[in-house]
Parts: sequence; structure tokens; C-alpha cells
Amino acid sequence: MRIEDHRNHSSWIPAISILEEFIPQIDQKYFIGIKKVILFDHDYHKDKKRQAAARYVPVRGTKFADIELYLDYFNNFPDAAKKSRMFIVWKILISLVHELYHHRIRGQNKVRRPKFEREQKDADMWAVKVVKPIFLQTFPQDQYEKEWINIENQFREQIEFSNQADQPDGKN
Repeated sequence: MRIEDHRNHSSWIPAISILEEFIPQIDQKYFIGIKKVILFDHDYHKDKKRQAAARYVPVRGTKFADIELYLDYFNNFPDAAKKSRMFIVWKILISLVHELYHHRIRGQNKVRRPKFEREQKDADMWAVKVVKPIFLQTFPQDQYEKEWINIENQFREQIEFSNQADQPDGKN
């Protein structure tokens, strides 16, 4: 499996080194049929309010697929999140493994395909189940919990500020 980098704006994110470090720690049977992981700045659909983090892209006429990761969405994160290797690793791995779940359902036919909303929820849960043990080996909870809480608090403050800005009178 290859990693291709087509980024300009998000090249500050060490995505290649993260993928090279952590992909070998994920059960390799999940990567059967994945031709490449492609890194892009922008999400594939421009008109949506919420940016996609990744996308599973089947290769027509085959059982192969690519996974595209979109990293521009990191630019909207609070500074603590942008500066945290721990947080960046978590987001990249969760996005990658979420898309691997779609490959298991659609490309490998390992699990019966549910309705789209259910598939999304199942992919999220499966990604956490696969990534969490690998993640905690590198970022033990007792050492990184304060950093994680700080990032969560900055996200909450950013959301609160955004909600206040959306109100015509500036009140909630």
C-alpha cells in the first residue's frame, strides 16, 4: 500500500510519519485490497457545512479501493489541538480506520451492509475499538489526560464563542 501526498496548505501536519508509524500496528488484514492512502488539503464536497475528514473510494470494476484523508479541517482547530501530536495522531487514525470499516463492509463483504446512518455509527465505534489500544500504548492516559482535557476545553470555548457570534444581539 502506498501513501501519496497531494497537500499544500496542510503540509505542516506530520501525516506521513504518523501513518508510517501506526499502520503497521493495525491488523494488516484490514488493509487487504487498499491500494493507497491519499492525503489532500480539501474535502471532496465543497458545499457542505461540515468538512469530511476522509473518504473510502472504491476502484471501479475491482475489489480494490483507496482511502482519501482531508487535512485542511485541522486549520479550524484550537491552537492546543494543532500543536498536540497526540490529538493529531488520534484524529488521523480514527479517520483512517473509520474508512477501513467501510472497506470491510463494501469491498471485502465481511459484514452485512446496514443502512447508511447505522454504517456510519458502526464505523465510528469500530474505529475507536481498533485504534484505542494502539493509541494508549504510545499515549498512556495517565501521562496525557491533562493535555486531552485542555484540548477539549478549548474546543468548547471555540464552540461557545461561535454560538455567541451567530446571535444577532451577541447573547445566548
